[in-house]
Amino acid sequence: MKEKMPDLRDEIARLDRALLELLESRFQLAARVGRLKAERGQPVVVPEVEQRVLARAREAASLCETSPEVMESILICILKLRCRSAEAARLHRLQTEILRHPPSSSTWFSRGRANTRSRNCSTKST
Repeated sequence: MKEKMPDLRDEIARLDRALLELLESRFQLAARVGRLKAERGQPVVVPEVEQRVLARAREAASLCETSPEVMESILICILKLRCRSAEAARLHRLQTEILRHPPSSSTWFSRGRANTRSRNCSTKST
């Protein structure tokens, strides 16, 4: 049976949708973990945990018949997206808070600096 290009493209589109659904599930779980960490006063980003995630990605490379570097790059992108999403949610909460209770200028600047330092979402590649 001869393969047809539209059928192959349709299958790729189905896989893309499945991947996006899995990513959404992962982001939701990561957000739940982030909320628990915030409630407990724990840091949002834990480099040791991220390194374990990246190590699992490198180990899985052989199952996907790709290089460890490619798998690590994919997971780094996912981790960075998670941080952007968390930062967007934090900024939305901050905007809402400001609209409800405008802070004085001294409160605003001290709070902004503290949040910038405590929300570091940079991911280093090994």
